[in-house]
Amino acid sequence: MLRWNRSFWSWKGCRMDTETRCLFRALFRKQLREQGAFLVRSASTGRHRTRAGRLAFGALYGGIVLLVMGSFFSLAWPLGELLLPAGQEALYFLTMELLALAVGIFIGFVFPAVLPHSPSMHKGYDLYNAAIPIGLIAFFLRSLLYKVFLPAPPASKGVGLGDSFPVLSFVFCGVVFGLAIIWGLAMGGGKEYGKLLRDSGYNVDYGTKYGSGASVLNFGIYGLFIVLYYVLIGAKWNAATLGCVFCMVCCCFKGSHPANVWPIMVGYVAASYVAQSVCSLTGAEHTLMANAQAIVIGLCFANGLSPVTGVYGWLAGVLFGMIHYTFVTCVPLLHGAFCLYNGGFTAGFTCFLFIPVLEHFCKTKQQRKELKAGK
Repeated sequence: MLRWNRSFWSWKGCRMDTETRCLFRALFRKQLREQGAFLVRSASTGRHRTRAGRLAFGALYGGIVLLVMGSFFSLAWPLGELLLPAGQEALYFLTMELLALAVGIFIGFVFPAVLPHSPSMHKGYDLYNAAIPIGLIAFFLRSLLYKVFLPAPPASKGVGLGDSFPVLSFVFCGVVFGLAIIWGLAMGGGKEYGKLLRDSGYNVDYGTKYGSGASVLNFGIYGLFIVLYYVLIGAKWNAATLGCVFCMVCCCFKGSHPANVWPIMVGYVAASYVAQSVCSLTGAEHTLMANAQAIVIGLCFANGLSPVTGVYGWLAGVLFGMIHYTFVTCVPLLHGAFCLYNGGFTAGFTCFLFIPVLEHFCKTKQQRKELKAGK
C-alpha cells in the first residue's frame, strides 16, 4: 500500500487540506489502475489474466521495451561517437533513454486524465477530440524541454510534395468508395441519407441515429467528395494527400458529411486567394495556396469543425475555415512539432477563441427557425 510523505503535501508552510489530499490520492490510484489494466485483463476477451499470464505478459512487454531501447541505442551510437567526446557516449544515451522513458510515462499518466474534459473545452464543436489534450501536453513538454533544459528546438523541415501517383490514387479511392456506396445502398441507406445530410453533425452518431446503411453510404459519398475537392484545387496525389482523404472520412460516422464540410473548404480556398492578394500588394512571396502540401494537410483536420457549420450555418463554416487556414501553419510554434495532431489542435484552438463569440452575438439555425416561425 502506498504511503505518502507528509512533506509532499506541504511547501513552505502551505499545506493541502484533507479533501485535496484525498482527491490527489484517488486520482493517482485511478491512473495506476488504468495504466496497469492491460497487465491484469485481456483486451480481446475481457477476462482477468492468471498470475502466470500476468507475469508472462509483463515479461513480454518489458522485453519489447528493452528491444526498442536497444535498437535506438545501437542506431544512435555511431552518431554519438562522432559528436561527443570520447568516453561520454554511454552516459549520454543512457540519460536520453531514461528521459524518453520518463516523458512517455508522464504522457501516459496525464493524457487519460485530461481527455474526458476535452469536450467541455471546445463545447463539442471539434470532432478531433483527442487533439486538444495532445496539443496542450506537447506545448508543456516543448516549453519544459526546450526553454528550461535546452536552448532551442531543432530546426524543422517542411513537408515536400514528393512523387505524385494520381492514377493509382484515383483507382484505389474509386474502388473503395464505390464499393461503400453500393454496400450502403444495398443496406437501404438511401432512405435515410437525405435526413443525414440535413443533420447538424453536433454530438451525434450517424450509425445509431440513421442506421448502418446510411453511415456506410455517407462514407462512400463523402470520400468521393473529398477526392473531387483535391482534384479541383490541383493537389499533388502523394502519400500525404491520400492519407488526408482517409483521415477525413474517419469523421463521417460522427459528424461530417458533404453538406456541412463544403463551407469549410470554400473558406480555405477563399483565405488562400485573400492571402495571395495581400502578398501581391505588399510584394511578399505567397507560398500557401490551397494546393500547398501544408494547407492540404491542414484542411484534412479542418473538417473537424463541421458541427459549427451544422449548428450556425454555412457562413459560419466559411469564416471558421478561413480562421483555421490562418492558424494552421502558426500553431506548430506553440508545440514545437511535438503534436502530430496539429490541424485538430488548431481546430480546438479556433473553438477556444471564436465559439464564445458565436454564442454571444449569433443565433443558431434552430433559434433562427423558431424566431421566424413565431412571427
